[in-house]
Amino acid sequence: MSETAVGNAGGAAITLANGTLAAAFTTLQSNGSLGQGINLNNVSGALTVSGNTGVANSGDDGIRVQNSAGLTADLGNTTVTNSGSHSVNLSSNAGSTFTFDTLS
Repeated sequence: MSETAVGNAGGAAITLANGTLAAAFTTLQSNGSLGQGINLNNVSGALTVSGNTGVANSGDDGIRVQNSAGLTADLGNTTVTNSGSHSVNLSSNAGSTFTFDTLS
């Protein structure tokens, strides 16, 4: 997937479990997800956002990445507001790299 914009009102912008990513987005937006705005579990590969990542009003973590060894993620300019739990939760991601151009 390349140079795609994702905006989702009422759901997650992206949820993936047990896979390999090769994805480039221009924007990645979630507003009002009952769970996480972005949720990656046991994912490897690459995720790039060239513009803005925004998560608002999530019921749980705004951004959650867990158990994802070997993931390279650049989420660009990132804003997380009004998350039900953590704004950003990165856990058990040995060998992964995460880049946020800005994070607020």
